Amino acid sequence: MRFGFSLLLLGCAACGSPTLDAKSALAVVDLSPTDGAVDVPVASSQSACFSAAVLADDASDALFWVADASGDHAPGLQVSPSPTDAHCVTLSHEALAAGSGYVLHVEPGVRAADGSGSLPVAVDSHFTTVASP
Repeated sequence: MRFGFSLLLLGCAACGSPTLDAKSALAVVDLSPTDGAVDVPVASSQSACFSAAVLADDASDALFWVADASGDHAPGLQVSPSPTDAHCVTLSHEALAAGSGYVLHVEPGVRAADGSGSLPVAVDSHFTTVASP
């Protein structure tokens, strides 16, 4: 994964030492289930965790979703910030179809709550639900 960096040098010789303010892109550090997971329970929720706390307004079905092979979003999809970890977003929904393939998708542009950066690229995790619940 590429990381973008924006550097800004401030200061001058007469004002003292220059300072450096580095900002890096937000990164996904964990997806649950992991890419390629099998036998995922049909009633389980999914999550995406990031390198920094996520802006609460970005925890929405416009930026996060679970979809089947046809691209249909999971029924009753609800996206929300994790109540226990500001770095994570939780996706809950009605039970998924047994023995089916799905993708957990995160759109680029999800922003860090502290303004330090945003997710530069889309991230997917493909998984298959358990054959019989």
